[in-house]
Amino acid sequence: MKIQISIIALMLCSLVSMAQDSTIWSFRSTHLSYRIADMQYFKDHAYVLRVNYDGFVYAKKNKSVIVQFDQRLHYIKEFKIALNYEGKRAEPRKMIAIKDKLYLLFTGYKDNEELLLLYEIDPQTLTFPNPPIVLGTVRSSRSQIWMAQSKNGRFFSVLTYWGEKDKSTAYLTCYDHNFQRQYEEKKDLELKYYYAGCKKLLVDNEGNTFSIMESPPNYTNPPVLWQRYTEGESIVHTLAEKQKGLKIRNFTATALEEIILLAGYYTEQDPNDDRVKGITFLAYDKQNKGDYKQVQIELPRELSKYTRLSSITRYREDENEIPALTAIDIAEWEGHGYLVIGQKQYYRMMSSGRLGESYPISTDVITFVTLLDYSLSRVKWAVPVCKYHESMVYGDNSVFVGLKEDKVHVFFNSNDSNNAKHKDDPPLYGTGFIQMTINPEGKYSTKVLHNDPDGLKVYPRLIKVIDEQSLFVVAGKTYNEKFGIIKW
Repeated sequence: MKIQISIIALMLCSLVSMAQDSTIWSFRSTHLSYRIADMQYFKDHAYVLRVNYDGFVYAKKNKSVIVQFDQRLHYIKEFKIALNYEGKRAEPRKMIAIKDKLYLLFTGYKDNEELLLLYEIDPQTLTFPNPPIVLGTVRSSRSQIWMAQSKNGRFFSVLTYWGEKDKSTAYLTCYDHNFQRQYEEKKDLELKYYYAGCKKLLVDNEGNTFSIMESPPNYTNPPVLWQRYTEGESIVHTLAEKQKGLKIRNFTATALEEIILLAGYYTEQDPNDDRVKGITFLAYDKQNKGDYKQVQIELPRELSKYTRLSSITRYREDENEIPALTAIDIAEWEGHGYLVIGQKQYYRMMSSGRLGESYPISTDVITFVTLLDYSLSRVKWAVPVCKYHESMVYGDNSVFVGLKEDKVHVFFNSNDSNNAKHKDDPPLYGTGFIQMTINPEGKYSTKVLHNDPDGLKVYPRLIKVIDEQSLFVVAGKTYNEKFGIIKW
């Protein structure tokens, strides 16, 4: 299961009318057909977009729905969506807040084309009072769709990505908050198409867009970085040019004021080997477009004691490389340096119970939160987040990271009964949804924010920020869930 996390500099706003409860929960709900596609907390109301699924299969006949809650998560109303555009079925995708209004991104069909459309959502009725805004036209089958917004809220971009077995095509369009198109571009990429190929989409505060796309995880094609600037320049870099023989498992990126900073764990072994040596950084200069600098930094070997038990490849204790990590995300912690979040992914075989057959399942064993100095020459500290249990639906075993001036907050699920079974004294945090607080020196403390005695785990992948001390979350399991506001 692909890990997804969000790293967000938490916004400074207030929930004046919210009571001082540490946690507010909605009533439980059961939805056999509707799955959560997106969530937004907007103007003291919570909005949930549920899409039309029947079991685990997409069902055209089912309708989607937008649900509205008040600031204490009391149900207000919902609106069932039966979207059509020019007489043909349309599909809701995501929600986005632009200026002081909430919008629904959806796709409509016309002949063999797929149109990217935005509907304004009326908060009183949850209906769509105005005709949709047409953002662009893409291919109508097997298209992946992403949307990203700049931190200042002035720009947003939509990327669609499609292809056949041996080729890929991407379409990008960017608008400002007044819906003035800044640019659009369709580009063929020298990359084998892979259905989960887009790794990251970023929009900076000037309206420039950056995306990383990958091939299947067999390393036949290296990732590519597409840089599209408002000045009209478009640059595609294969992330293997001038790599000095290093083998990179994958890349992630963050948009800073002057550069786009990429990070990825590298190895000097075969790229399919279960080891890495350190982190390589690529800093792309926005002023001198296309120019970049590269630097490598080795990881401290003591990290290996946490990953040794789950390593597929056996290695000698004197080897420089440690069991493999995969870069999940990167962010600047202003005044302190760069945070890199890495995940140790391990696949073990599970018996199907039929004729001795077995199949691999993903067990996301451990995460490291690593702080590097601004010169990218020194690891200040690396804090392990041990989670010895399997990934479940919605990626509940992933992490969410929030930044403040003097603290890093990491949110994740933990189960001490599983942790205690492992050797090497893994950290014990408690059982439930954990908040880990790390100071600039790497010292950390933990507390249980939400105990899950009924098995309703909080899904970090679905966390949305409300303000600097409040998170909008989902806790649940398949067909059984509740929404929460956690103050921390």
